[in-house]
Amino acid sequence: MKIHLLILVLLLSANLMQAQMDLQAQINSAVPGTIIEIGDNQLNGTFLVENKEGITIRGIPGQSALFTHDTEAYILEIVNSHDILIVGIEMYHKTETLCIAGVLLIDEESSGITIMNCDISGSGAYGITTYCDDLQITENYIHDCTYWGIEVGGAKVEIYENTFYHNGYDGGDDILINEYYDEDVKVYDNIYEDEFDGEDEYYDEEEYYNEEEYYDEEEYYDEEEYWDGNEQEDYELTGGDLWFYYSAYFDEFMENLIYDIYDGEIAYEEISGLPESAEYTTLVDDADGSGVNFAGQYFIYEYFCGDECMNFFIIDLRSGKLYNGMEAIISFEYYPDSNTFIVDPAILFEDEANAPTGIYVWEEDHFVPIRNDR
Repeated sequence: MKIHLLILVLLLSANLMQAQMDLQAQINSAVPGTIIEIGDNQLNGTFLVENKEGITIRGIPGQSALFTHDTEAYILEIVNSHDILIVGIEMYHKTETLCIAGVLLIDEESSGITIMNCDISGSGAYGITTYCDDLQITENYIHDCTYWGIEVGGAKVEIYENTFYHNGYDGGDDILINEYYDEDVKVYDNIYEDEFDGEDEYYDEEEYYNEEEYYDEEEYYDEEEYWDGNEQEDYELTGGDLWFYYSAYFDEFMENLIYDIYDGEIAYEEISGLPESAEYTTLVDDADGSGVNFAGQYFIYEYFCGDECMNFFIIDLRSGKLYNGMEAIISFEYYPDSNTFIVDPAILFEDEANAPTGIYVWEEDHFVPIRNDR
């Protein structure tokens, strides 16, 4: 009997592996007009749609799933592809530890993408991360994402008739829109749920995204707690003004607050000396789309440097000067309105008390260590 059970388990495992390989093979060979059916399969793996046009990947709601145990991998990536429909699929990370990757990534070279009637969850970062133009996200259930349900960095995006639940429980919320594209993103007819004392509370969309109503300066902040009365009297300090408001390192970022964010032209022609792993065109696209992302006038470009290795370099967008970064095991934390820089935030590690976290402050052209447990 035990032998028969073992054989059955091995056969089932082999079938699942074959189904996983078959799905990627179908994607790779798909031509315009192809409809790929997942059926009732629960597929463990990561999948890539690259250089494709006019294809559909369709599942059965409640039965079809894509998941991964890999905490550093997106489950589905759509790269340089157009007119793609993803419908009726559950996608999630299956892990007991915090993962640092999102669930679904759509790059800036893609367009005409529709994500419909999917269940997206279990993300250590974002449910859907998109940099593409011409995107529709509709009728999905997006929930239990650590930071944000959706991160938007493209134009002509519509987000409607989705349900959001329990996103942003480590800072963040349901939808993060790059302010550069704010006017080109339409958000409407969504349902926002959250749980308080066992009761579901529903948010009105117009009220929920109305900054003046969502943040109350007196309730969220005591200005005298951080200022001596004379320093930056005209600076309006509210939760809505601070990029790092929800960070676990709020005090550290607050100590090195930047008031003025550079919004002038980027000195591309002065940039030189990029490492081999950094594509100049990628840099231009990222910097142009994101603008300043660190310390008031700098753009940080991150790149992989090996297994459990991340690195970055810093570009002064005013002058084009380039500075080398430092390595991390997992990730970094930094914001446009502070000089503080965190290497490997403790929350990314299962043993937070012994995490190899480093805290630094940027001073003109170099980092000054404040705390280093690395």
